[in-house]
Amino acid sequence: MKRFRFPFTPYPDGIFAVLFSHELKLKQVLSVIFMNQKLVLFRTETGEVGAVDGFCPHLGADLAFGSVKKDALQCPFHGMRFKTDGTCATKNRDNEIGKYQLKHWGVFEKYGLIFLTHNPTLRDLHLTFPEWNFAEWGKPIQYQFKIKSHPQEILENSVDQLHFFQVHKYLSAKTIEPINIFGHEFIINYRLERKGGIFGEKKKIKLYLNIHAYGLGMSHATISIPQYNMQLKQIVFPTPIDGEFIHIRSLTSVKIIEKIAFLPRGLTPYFLRKQIANFLTRLASRQFLKDFIPDLEIWENKKYVERPEYHSQDGEFEKYRAWARQFYRDDIK
Repeated sequence: MKRFRFPFTPYPDGIFAVLFSHELKLKQVLSVIFMNQKLVLFRTETGEVGAVDGFCPHLGADLAFGSVKKDALQCPFHGMRFKTDGTCATKNRDNEIGKYQLKHWGVFEKYGLIFLTHNPTLRDLHLTFPEWNFAEWGKPIQYQFKIKSHPQEILENSVDQLHFFQVHKYLSAKTIEPINIFGHEFIINYRLERKGGIFGEKKKIKLYLNIHAYGLGMSHATISIPQYNMQLKQIVFPTPIDGEFIHIRSLTSVKIIEKIAFLPRGLTPYFLRKQIANFLTRLASRQFLKDFIPDLEIWENKKYVERPEYHSQDGEFEKYRAWARQFYRDDIK
């Protein structure tokens, strides 16, 4: 048997991003590996997304080579047609419809991504992602990475107070209040200080960081910078591919300011404020990459220490890891 790198299953329960929405066009079929399973995602002529097992239950054809016919995925081998719920619209030998049932996954779209639910234990996940009014924010910039790691490692950075100093060169990092855990979510707040403004000026800036995790599949960070009257979002979505690799997809966006400081309120049209937010979003995304790439290198090459001897400035690792255990089946290691 292959030995996993971590002392817990690489396939936790939760809701995980598998594609950016623009990657799956109308009438398109795409193959993905999700939780070590080959799936096929397709978009019908009306825009509905289906996520089904990658092989036809009739005689095993690879459905990635199929095509979309109106509201169904058609097998390339014998023409069996499957709807987004996995039901078959083709009659079998006994003139019965729906006997070739295809396994399907819960799927939805939000924030310009496609999400799948992985919940083999059928537990009540109680995961509801927050709404995001894109009209109030700059156009989000998307990134995608593929590394050897685990979603739990990615979200563990949220409570790792000490790494802000060494990895990201912050001058100070303090939790405003202890981690707040409630069900499948947690919130933690920091007050941070670093040298260097977003426009390259050499001065100290203070940031307030709110991290809200929704299961192991989403870390939603809101950063406020009072000196610039600026607020930005940094959302990270780690998704298991197989027992070794994960995808990390991210979104960065800056909130549109209410008015331009040197102009009267009536002379600050929305389109101009939107363009400014788009420009600041591009700047923020470059800073995100600068901060994130060292994290990626560490995650990919580190080993998991199950019982560390903690440093005096370490964060609340025990509480975080106890919270994460709820997403693992007891019978899988």
